[in-house]
Amino acid sequence: MSFVLVGAGPTGVELAGSLAELRNHILTRDYPDLQKEHMKVYLVDFLPKVLGPFSDEGSAAAKRFLVDMGVEVLLNVKVESYDGEEIKFEGGKTIKTKNVIWSAGVMGVVPEGLSKDVIERGNRISVDSINRIKGFENVFAIGDVAAMISEETPKGHPGVAQVAIQQGKLVGQNLIKLINGEPTEPFVYNDKGSLATIGRNKAIADLGKIKFQGFFAWLIWMFVHLISLLGFRNKVIVFINWISNYLANNGGARIIIRRFKPEELPKKDEQVAKAD
Repeated sequence: MSFVLVGAGPTGVELAGSLAELRNHILTRDYPDLQKEHMKVYLVDFLPKVLGPFSDEGSAAAKRFLVDMGVEVLLNVKVESYDGEEIKFEGGKTIKTKNVIWSAGVMGVVPEGLSKDVIERGNRISVDSINRIKGFENVFAIGDVAAMISEETPKGHPGVAQVAIQQGKLVGQNLIKLINGEPTEPFVYNDKGSLATIGRNKAIADLGKIKFQGFFAWLIWMFVHLISLLGFRNKVIVFINWISNYLANNGGARIIIRRFKPEELPKKDEQVAKAD
């Protein structure tokens, strides 16, 4: 039983870590006839490092955490095809699996009526400094679908929630100014930092010049997500659930599998003989 995650960004890293923890702590409890070795977790990416937008220190720490958890990290690998049974990569490498999770990003759907001249890489729509689509006076685009190309952002802004939130607020303010005939304000992204959790006591925090990895970064990640929840009651319930899951080391996540006869794993003597 193999799981292949394509894309080593925050989504892929967090999913790989979650699956690895499920295998390491849940699998044998729920299915005593299975062993951890029966479940393989692969994380593959075309880029040379995991968590590409993060710092080199954060990227290296994330890879180390994943490897320690038993995830097989394959970098500089490009997917060639997948037929539902086997995923093939350029260079000839293949992995037999029925579980492929795409976490390498999405491509926007271009609305009808837009010229190809305003479409950037990934089907993102080219916008000016106030998120107005180039060539239009009253059509705007924000977030993932918008590509604000400039000297400071030659590839546009990252496709994260904070960009969309900040752009949405500014567009609302600029619309009022346009109606009133007042000058508009250009968008300037306030990067509040990047967070990614890999697993229990393992996370990456890049907060400007301040960088953390490991347990303290994990606490920061939990705090940020907790205060982001709406309502005091929701915060308390989630906090209690987190504490109970942490102490029990047994989250609520479960997997459903079909009945099957697991393949016999090679004995230690056979593994040594093959290695020799």
